[in-house]
Amino acid sequence: MTSQKSDLDIKYESYLNSSDKTKIINGKIYYKAVNICILTIGNEKCYEICLDKEMFGRGKIECIQDEWGNVLKLSPPAFCSFGGNIPEWYRHCGLFLIKCSEIKGTIGKFFTVIEQ
Repeated sequence: MTSQKSDLDIKYESYLNSSDKTKIINGKIYYKAVNICILTIGNEKCYEICLDKEMFGRGKIECIQDEWGNVLKLSPPAFCSFGGNIPEWYRHCGLFLIKCSEIKGTIGKFFTVIEQ
Protein backbone atom coordinates (compact mmCIF):
# COMPACT_ATOMS: atom_id res chain seq x y z
CA MET A 1 0.00 0.00 0.00
CA THR A 2 1.41 3.41 -0.94
CA SER A 3 1.02 6.52 1.14
CA GLN A 4 -0.41 9.37 -0.91
CA LYS A 5 0.28 12.93 0.18
CA SER A 6 -2.66 15.22 0.79
CA ASP A 7 -2.84 18.78 -0.55
CA LEU A 8 -1.93 20.08 2.92
CA ASP A 9 1.07 17.72 3.13
CA ILE A 10 2.35 19.19 -0.13
CA LYS A 11 1.57 22.80 0.88
CA TYR A 12 3.30 22.32 4.24
CA GLU A 13 6.44 20.95 2.56
CA SER A 14 6.37 23.93 0.17
CA TYR A 15 5.93 26.29 3.12
CA LEU A 16 8.91 24.77 4.95
CA ASN A 17 11.09 25.23 1.86
CA SER A 18 9.96 28.79 1.12
CA SER A 19 12.25 31.73 1.73
CA ASP A 20 9.40 34.12 2.59
CA LYS A 21 7.84 32.56 5.71
CA THR A 22 8.01 35.86 7.57
CA LYS A 23 8.18 39.56 6.89
CA ILE A 24 8.48 42.60 9.11
CA ILE A 25 5.85 45.34 8.91
CA ASN A 26 6.13 48.37 11.22
CA GLY A 27 8.59 46.48 13.41
CA LYS A 28 6.34 43.41 13.93
CA ILE A 29 6.95 39.94 12.55
CA TYR A 30 4.18 38.64 10.30
CA TYR A 31 4.03 34.91 9.52
CA LYS A 32 2.89 33.52 6.19
CA ALA A 33 -0.11 31.17 6.33
CA VAL A 34 0.62 27.60 5.32
CA ASN A 35 -2.74 27.51 3.55
CA ILE A 36 -5.92 29.55 3.22
CA CYS A 37 -9.09 28.25 1.63
CA ILE A 38 -12.81 29.05 1.74
CA LEU A 39 -15.26 26.48 3.09
CA THR A 40 -19.03 26.55 3.28
CA ILE A 41 -20.39 25.28 6.58
CA GLY A 42 -24.16 25.25 6.53
CA ASN A 43 -25.05 28.60 4.94
CA GLU A 44 -21.92 30.33 6.24
CA LYS A 45 -18.76 30.83 4.20
CA CYS A 46 -15.56 30.64 6.28
CA TYR A 47 -11.88 31.04 5.72
CA GLU A 48 -9.94 28.01 6.87
CA ILE A 49 -6.49 29.26 7.81
CA CYS A 50 -3.60 26.91 8.51
CA LEU A 51 -0.93 28.69 10.56
CA ASP A 52 2.45 27.47 11.76
CA LYS A 53 2.43 27.15 15.57
CA GLU A 54 5.74 29.04 15.63
CA MET A 55 3.82 32.31 15.47
CA PHE A 56 1.87 31.62 18.65
CA GLY A 57 4.53 31.06 21.27
CA ARG A 58 3.07 29.43 24.37
CA GLY A 59 0.14 31.65 25.33
CA LYS A 60 -3.52 31.56 24.38
CA ILE A 61 -4.16 33.69 21.30
CA GLU A 62 -7.55 35.19 20.53
CA CYS A 63 -6.85 37.61 17.67
CA ILE A 64 -4.48 37.96 14.77
CA GLN A 65 -4.02 40.71 12.22
CA ASP A 66 -3.16 40.35 8.56
CA GLU A 67 -0.76 42.58 6.65
CA TRP A 68 -3.71 44.66 5.38
CA GLY A 69 -4.91 45.53 8.89
CA ASN A 70 -7.84 43.09 9.16
CA VAL A 71 -8.27 41.91 12.75
CA LEU A 72 -9.42 38.29 12.90
CA LYS A 73 -10.92 36.65 15.99
CA LEU A 74 -9.72 33.06 16.05
CA SER A 75 -11.98 30.12 16.64
CA PRO A 76 -10.64 27.32 18.81
CA PRO A 77 -8.29 25.23 16.66
CA ALA A 78 -10.12 22.72 14.49
CA PHE A 79 -9.82 19.10 15.56
CA CYS A 80 -9.05 16.56 12.83
CA SER A 81 -9.13 12.78 13.01
CA PHE A 82 -6.85 10.63 10.86
CA GLY A 83 -7.19 6.95 10.03
CA GLY A 84 -3.45 6.39 10.22
CA ASN A 85 -0.40 8.41 11.12
CA ILE A 86 -0.88 12.03 12.15
CA PRO A 87 0.51 14.23 9.35
CA GLU A 88 3.53 16.42 9.99
CA TRP A 89 1.60 19.61 9.16
CA TYR A 90 -1.06 18.79 11.78
CA ARG A 91 1.56 18.38 14.52
CA HIS A 92 3.14 21.75 13.69
CA CYS A 93 0.17 23.89 12.65
CA GLY A 94 -3.20 25.08 13.85
CA LEU A 95 -6.35 25.16 11.69
CA PHE A 96 -8.73 28.01 12.39
CA LEU A 97 -12.08 29.06 10.93
CA ILE A 98 -12.93 32.72 10.39
CA LYS A 99 -16.40 33.71 9.16
CA CYS A 100 -16.10 35.51 5.82
CA SER A 101 -18.89 37.86 6.95
CA GLU A 102 -16.55 39.22 9.65
CA ILE A 103 -14.07 40.47 7.04
CA LYS A 104 -14.48 43.35 4.63
CA GLY A 105 -12.94 42.30 1.33
CA THR A 106 -10.38 39.52 1.44
CA ILE A 107 -7.70 38.60 3.93
CA GLY A 108 -3.96 38.76 3.47
CA LYS A 109 -1.42 35.95 3.48
CA PHE A 110 0.72 37.09 6.44
CA PHE A 111 -0.44 37.32 10.06
CA THR A 112 0.76 38.53 13.44
CA VAL A 113 -0.64 38.01 16.94
CA ILE A 114 -2.23 41.09 18.46
CA GLU A 115 -3.35 41.92 21.95
CA GLN A 116 -7.05 42.73 22.36
